[in-house]
Amino acid sequence: MNTFLSQKLGMSSTKRDINNSIRRHAELKASPILNISAHTNDTMKTKTSILLLTLFLVYSCEPLNEKTVDLNAQHWIHGSVNCEENTDLPIQVVRYNSNTWILRQSKCTNYEAPFLYLFIGNDKALLMDTGATEDEDIFPLYKTVKGIVDEWAQNNGPVELIVAHTHKHGDHYAADRQFAEKANTTIVGLEVEDVEAFFNLSNWPEQIVDFDLGNRSMKIIPIPGHQAASIAVYDTSTRFLLTGDTFYPGRLYVQDWDAFTKSIQRLAEFTENNEISYILGTILR
Repeated sequence: MNTFLSQKLGMSSTKRDINNSIRRHAELKASPILNISAHTNDTMKTKTSILLLTLFLVYSCEPLNEKTVDLNAQHWIHGSVNCEENTDLPIQVVRYNSNTWILRQSKCTNYEAPFLYLFIGNDKALLMDTGATEDEDIFPLYKTVKGIVDEWAQNNGPVELIVAHTHKHGDHYAADRQFAEKANTTIVGLEVEDVEAFFNLSNWPEQIVDFDLGNRSMKIIPIPGHQAASIAVYDTSTRFLLTGDTFYPGRLYVQDWDAFTKSIQRLAEFTENNEISYILGTILR
């Protein structure tokens, strides 16, 4: 039972209380001489009790809607004309909901300023991309991610950190070395073969597979074209569709037009059968 919800609704009624209320109502209906006022009051009380019980049972079996950030209204850091006067942090951290974070690298650390995404499930955390700067003094990505994951672990238990990439371009894996040889951390390789092996893809690029974080399923969608090892990632929880540098509001760079065309078609077909809340690229141009 959802104790918080029962307190929220002011529900102190037990099953016995509701049964007593129904019994009183039945006795009134059986009496040949009705006290209209008492009957009306008891009837209203009974209906109210039944309504509250119904709401209680419904909401105790379904999670309450979680508060999320409106990404269309969110302010993102964009650097400044003079970075010596810039006061932005090297990494902007936006918590979308209780287990999803969006990190934006400052343009004053690298002009690419990519977006990175962190998803946490019951067993694993998935970081998509590590940004454009290797130096942790300039771009403290591992420290930032570890802080988020450690705080989560304190409240929910430890999780393994998986570091994967939307594709093999330098502005998406530069900080991989910050995560190397760290405890409970796995870095997925950058080649097609590495991606296939880790996510158990046996029919690249046609196959779409599920990757379970622990009560949170991610769908891995191969989308070569921009780069040979490009993937899209769909989070069934937030309904985010991450498209890397394959699809975003700006200039697109294509390495293989035939593969790119087929990948875009694959994404379009995927969206026909899966609800999308946001399509999220990794850069803004």
